[in-house]
Amino acid sequence: MSLSSSYSSLSASYSNISSSYNALQSNYTKIKAQVNLEPMFVENGIETVTINSSSKLPYLLKVGSIEVTVKPGTMAEFNNGTLMKSFQFSLVTFSLKNVNSPEKGLTPTYAFAFMVNGKITPEITLVHNVSGKLVPYAPITIVSASDNTTSWTWLGGKLYSNGTYIGGKYAFADKWLYGNNTIVNTLFVKPVIWIFETQSESALSPKQISLQQSQVFGLTPITSYTYMVNGTEGAVINAGNILVVIQPDTMIDTGKANLTTFNFSVVFYPVYNVSTPGGGYVPFEVFAFAINGNVTFDYTSLNQMSGKPQPFLTIMNVPTSSPVEMLTWGGTSGNYQYVLHDPIFVYDGTLVNYSFVKPVPWVVAIE
Repeated sequence: MSLSSSYSSLSASYSNISSSYNALQSNYTKIKAQVNLEPMFVENGIETVTINSSSKLPYLLKVGSIEVTVKPGTMAEFNNGTLMKSFQFSLVTFSLKNVNSPEKGLTPTYAFAFMVNGKITPEITLVHNVSGKLVPYAPITIVSASDNTTSWTWLGGKLYSNGTYIGGKYAFADKWLYGNNTIVNTLFVKPVIWIFETQSESALSPKQISLQQSQVFGLTPITSYTYMVNGTEGAVINAGNILVVIQPDTMIDTGKANLTTFNFSVVFYPVYNVSTPGGGYVPFEVFAFAINGNVTFDYTSLNQMSGKPQPFLTIMNVPTSSPVEMLTWGGTSGNYQYVLHDPIFVYDGTLVNYSFVKPVPWVVAIE
């Protein structure tokens, strides 16, 4: 009788345990199914640099078809007021899993993100000190992509130690500049995720036109690329091995008027039109910008809001095997010469200059 009673008690306990196990297994199945449906971003490329805001040179990162230039003087500001003048900055690309379209007509393809000290979060802002005030300061993002490509910002997930980002949702659509299979963004100031979307309709690139170029500063034009530009909207100019980003809210001060719409040209000249710069360097490429056909030191690019100089962001492909320098060509009739040594940054065959505010001639020289 005692054994029978013990058996009955054990049997009841087993039934309770079995019931609890079945409940746990059911919950596990539900959780597993839920996890499998969570949006997931799997890291497939990354490059990291240490940013120091005191550097006078930009920092250039390349991952796949994306190039990002972090401008000199960039700092990282946290929402709690912490300001970092030196930090780790990463460019990361992701493949997608369980990521749907944000709206009809868009198809997600892949994603990328900025990271600051290994974090992806909207609580950090990239900033720059302007007259004692911290203002948002976006890196320049250049992507080789068709004109039917756009992106949406994604927020709210979590980054895990293995590089996988899980969860979150679409926040808003992003604005890009378009130019002949190149898209450029000058607005991204936070280390978050952006998802590329293919759309059925292509965005409008600047319209290319034909414009006769004249001889200037002893230089005879070989060829040129001219586009109609709305300076308020900004534009991307593709001209051979040169890419020019005309930032939004640009106007041209001619000394007599401020132009917000204008024709922008990249003009190429023969290298034998210029002298050897010396120091073992020889001319590799000679080019100029022109506004409405004018190559002149009298015109200046300005920001429409502040009235301060607003550079034409210039990116070039150059030889990777030789040291490179860039010089401004000018002077007076009968005495044309090099008048300025321009600041440049060269990385992996890409030359960057963010100081050009006048449509004048330049010489790229290699050693």
